[in-house]
Amino acid sequence: MILDSDGDGIFNQFDVNNDNPYSDSDGDGYSDLEETEDLKRTGRFDLIDPLDSSKYPPLDHDKDYLCDWHDKDDDNDLIEDDVDNCHFEFNPDQSDFDNDGVGDVCDDDIDGDSVLNIYDNCPETPVEDVVDLDGCSIFYLSADNFSISKTEKCAGENSITLSVIDGSIEYDVAFKTYESSSSDKSTRYFSFSGNKFELESLSAGTYSLCITAAGVSSSEFERCFEVTITEPDPLSVYATMSSDLNMVQLNLAGGQVYNVTHNGKTTQTKDANYSVTLSKGYNKIRVDTGIECQGVFEHEYFVSNEVRIAPNPFSDQLMIYVSGEDRSVNVEVFTSQGTLVHSERRDLDPFNRSISLITSGYQQGSYIIKVTGETTNRTITAIKE
Repeated sequence: MILDSDGDGIFNQFDVNNDNPYSDSDGDGYSDLEETEDLKRTGRFDLIDPLDSSKYPPLDHDKDYLCDWHDKDDDNDLIEDDVDNCHFEFNPDQSDFDNDGVGDVCDDDIDGDSVLNIYDNCPETPVEDVVDLDGCSIFYLSADNFSISKTEKCAGENSITLSVIDGSIEYDVAFKTYESSSSDKSTRYFSFSGNKFELESLSAGTYSLCITAAGVSSSEFERCFEVTITEPDPLSVYATMSSDLNMVQLNLAGGQVYNVTHNGKTTQTKDANYSVTLSKGYNKIRVDTGIECQGVFEHEYFVSNEVRIAPNPFSDQLMIYVSGEDRSVNVEVFTSQGTLVHSERRDLDPFNRSISLITSGYQQGSYIIKVTGETTNRTITAIKE
C-alpha cells in the first residue's frame, strides 16, 4: 500500500518528513505541498518537480518561496496584493504622483502626461498641466476661454466685445483694421484683465484681434479672431391700405427686427410683410428697427364709421344715419361754393343713431354734408330739388 501520511502529494517513501506537509524533500526551498499544488495548477512537469531541486515554481517575484498565485504579498512590501498599487515592485509608501492607481515604481508614465518616463524631460509636471513633446509644461487656455461678439449700430457707434472665462490672467490684445471707412489702419495695442474687454466707436470694416498672455511668447500661446462689422441699410417701409380701408399692409426692408407700434402698442416682427388691422377712428403707425440711424416710419390713418343720407336728392327734410359708437357728432352743411349754411352738435345713443335736418329753406343746388366725431369723419354730396 502506497501512503502519503501528511497529504503533501509526496509518497512516504520519498518524503523527508511524513508528518509535515511543509517539508522540503528536494531541498530547493519550496515545500513539498507548495510544489505539488503548483504542479497540479499548471501541469508544468518540465518546470516543477518536488523531488528535483533544479525544478521549482517559476513565478515567485519576491523569492519568499511562496508561489505568486497564492502569495498575498508578491513583493514583500507588507501591502497585500489586493490593495497594492504595484503587485510585483517593493513600494511600502504606495506613492502615486498622478493618482492613476499605478504606483510610481511601476508606472511607466509617472505624471500621466502621455510622455513615457524614458522620454520625459520633466517627469513630475503637475497633472493638470498641458505639456510639449518633451513632457514639460506649456501655457494653455481651453478653446472656449474666449468668445467674441459684435454690436452693429450706426457709423462710428459699432462695438466688439471679447468675453473671457479665466479673468485672472493679464492679456495683451493687438487690434488691427484691414478694411474700414476709418483712415486709421495701424495696429493698436491694449492690455486688460477680467472677464470682458470692449472696443467701441468703430466704423464698418474688417478687424482682427490677436490675444496673448502677458509674459508668454506668442509662439507658445496666441488666439486670433477676425470680425466684420457692417452698417445697416436705411429703413424702407411701403404702406398700402386695403380696399375696405380696415387694414394697412407694410412691406419692410433694411432691418433684421422691426418694431411696429400701433396706437401705443408695440409688436416685434422679423417678417418683411406685416399687416396692421386698423381701429375705428384715429390710428397712428410707427415702424423702427431700434437703430436710430436707420430712420423711422410714421403715418396716421383715420377709419371712419359709415354715414348714410336719405333721400338724395332731398327737398324739405334730410335724414342722416351714423353707424358706430360715437355718442355725439358735429353736422355741417356747405354750399358747393364752400359757404357754411348750417352747423350743429347732435347727441346719439345706441338705439337712435339718426339725425333729421329741416331743409325747406335751402335753395336748389348741390350741398356738402360733413359729419365728424371721435371715430367718424365723412363728407357726402347731396342735391336739393
